[in-house]
Order: sequence, then structure tokens, then C-alpha cells
Amino acid sequence: MKRRDIIAASAGIAGGLISGLARSAVPCPPSPVTVAGGGSATTTCAASGASYATNFQLTENPISEGGLWTNGGAVGLAWQNVRTSGGMAYGVGPSAGYNDCIACLKSTSGISSVGHSAQGMIHKAAGYAAPSSHEVGLYVGLSISAGVARGYEVNLQFGTSVLFVRWNGASGDFDVLNATGPGYIAVHGDQPIVTFRIVGGNPVIALSVGGIQRLTYTDSSAKKIVAGQPGMGFFARSGSGLDMTKYCLTSFSAASL
Repeated sequence: MKRRDIIAASAGIAGGLISGLARSAVPCPPSPVTVAGGGSATTTCAASGASYATNFQLTENPISEGGLWTNGGAVGLAWQNVRTSGGMAYGVGPSAGYNDCIACLKSTSGISSVGHSAQGMIHKAAGYAAPSSHEVGLYVGLSISAGVARGYEVNLQFGTSVLFVRWNGASGDFDVLNATGPGYIAVHGDQPIVTFRIVGGNPVIALSVGGIQRLTYTDSSAKKIVAGQPGMGFFARSGSGLDMTKYCLTSFSAASL
């Protein structure tokens, strides 16, 4: 059983690869900086038009890419980190509770906190069968601090439907949201994109694949989150044959909207 099946049921839940790291912003010109471990990135001088992209060429545990990522284990403490190697980003290991492997970009990336996108390329290894829950998440409006993780997750469950989830702060405190649309099941090589915009004071989260919107949700509740950063995450339960690298991301990009 998937970790959120019971909650989802009660809630009624019925690009190309970019080499290395890239950051950009307009209208001011970027300046290159060296990334620890090799490669480079470019600084930004304004959030408007800022973007960031990586295909995980560094081997890092946790992901840093020049100090641009905040991790759920190193900073959040109650969660786990994201690691990279071999052109992939994946979780450091399975979860016993709700200690997902999560990471979000820092504000120093230049990405707008009140309007942005998060996009990733899905790697789903041929012949792999997850022994239990195995999830890839794209996050928007996410912030991580000691004991607190708040934001919106678009949870791409292995072999089954997508869930929109609002993280409310403490570990295990989340709400499954009743997103509307035709739905989507993650396929190897797809590049789903999640957008986060504030409309009339309310966050609007949307999932699109191949230029077609698949699901959307507007949060007008008292728990709504109106600022944060784009990020990614991974979750799996232990079991025979589990391999965190068999269902993960091979690229990630984010941009201000």
C-alpha cells in the first residue's frame, strides 16, 4: 500500500537536457563562478527572469552545486538529504516514517519566491518494479529550516497517479489536496513541469507535461503558502530489490515566472 493511500482516498483524490549547471537572469549580465568539484554556474542580480538548470554532473552527498541547495537532513534535521552521482539525483535511502529526502534551491539562486517553476526529467529504469512505495517529487513554494518544511509537493508515484500535497511544517504534518484535471502517470524521459503563482492572494499550483496541463489546484485555505523556492524530493519504503537510482531525476530546472 502506498504511504498516502488512506489519506488520498479520504480526500476524494480520484525540454531537452542542459549540460552541467546554468544560471541566468535578465536584464543584468551574469558573472561566472566556480562550482566546488568542477563545472561552473552564473550568479544573478535580479529575481525577474532568473533561471537555473542542472543535469547532476557532480558527485555530491548532499547536493550542493556551489552552496545553492538546502537539504532536508543537513538543515531540516527531521528529513533526509538528496544526493547526486552519474548524472542522477536521488534520495540517500528509504524512509521509515515521513522523513523524505528533500532539497530546495536557496534564495541566492535568484529564483522568485512568489512565482516560479520546477521541472525534472524522469528516469524510470526498464524492468524495475518498486517493492513498495517509490516516489519522485517536484516541489514549489518550499522552505526548509530546522524541524520545519513547508511547501507544495507534486508527488509522482511509481506506476500510479499523481498527488498534490501541502507540507505544513512538522514531519508528518501534510494535507493531500484535491487537484483537478485528467491526471498523469510518470513515464521515463518525460519532463513534467510544476508552476507556482499567486493569483488574488492565493497560490495556484499546476502540473503540465509536454505543454498540456494535467492537474491544477488553488489553495485558498488558512494553511496556504505564498512564498518559497523550487525543489525536488524522493521517497521509498524498504523492500527487496529497492534501488533509489532506478526511479529518480536526470535533470532539474527552475525559473522565475
